[in-house]
Amino acid sequence: MKPHRRDPSSRAGHVIVRILGLLLVIAAVVGALFYVLGQVRRTATCADQLKSIYRALELYEMERGVLPSLAFYPDHALEDLDSLRVVLEPYGVSGARCICPSARPVQRAEGLTYLWNVSLNGQRMPRESEAVWMLVDMNALSDDVPSPHLGRYNALFSDGSVRRIRDPRRELPGL
Repeated sequence: MKPHRRDPSSRAGHVIVRILGLLLVIAAVVGALFYVLGQVRRTATCADQLKSIYRALELYEMERGVLPSLAFYPDHALEDLDSLRVVLEPYGVSGARCICPSARPVQRAEGLTYLWNVSLNGQRMPRESEAVWMLVDMNALSDDVPSPHLGRYNALFSDGSVRRIRDPRRELPGL
């Protein structure tokens, strides 16, 4: 009995199928890598924006002696006099800085995606005691909306740091 020999065109077809399979795997890995890198970039941009808001809050406090009285989340972020965005605009906080780069389009349309700790209204910035949270991503209020930063939320603290936290309702008193 003779051993079965493959037709050369069949062997070439098998090699092509294996190469295509390998290319699909590589494309999936590269796509996942680009997704993660995009998330990391948006997380870093959000942290930078929160730090620039912190600097504006410092300027506000230096000029007026206390932090502004702001809404937890204003009814109209673009107009209300207790809106973080409106109050800090003269201190260099443009509209884009008030919107997390990972926010969904419907959230972006609101013009503000951060929540303010109202316990700081009219107070001096806590500096010597333990750092107090000042701002956090608006998604922190709902378990139904995924966290915007690879399973975490960015929060700005009164020492100027931005921390990535997993469970804001547990970790941020008064949220």
